[in-house]
Amino acid sequence: MTTSTSEYFNASQTSKYDREIRASIPGYESLHEMTNDLMRAVMPQKANILIVGAGTGMELVTLGIANPEWTFTAVDLSDEMLSICKTNVSKAGISNRVNIHCGSVDELGMGQTFDAATSILVSHFIKDT
Repeated sequence: MTTSTSEYFNASQTSKYDREIRASIPGYESLHEMTNDLMRAVMPQKANILIVGAGTGMELVTLGIANPEWTFTAVDLSDEMLSICKTNVSKAGISNRVNIHCGSVDELGMGQTFDAATSILVSHFIKDT
């Protein structure tokens, strides 16, 4: 499988993403809050979390603010989305605990381990080849 986000997330589409996702997914913020509640129930106090398809960083911000000892690796194929993500992460004050990678998960270092991984609202962008 390969994924190309360029057709989905050009600069024009990216600038509208946060507004449009909330219109198309009722309870968008609640989805991230529920994810946080579920993860906190099973994660250690200090956890290293992989966020696949980080997008504009809303999931990352929710988890990061609620869990001040967690660290994160955020992965996304779209430079445009990650640009907004970096801004949101910075505004939330969690930049020092976030490693942002533009590219695929396959490009992360071998041997890197995580306590958990998420991939929320991503699978519909994966294309069969």
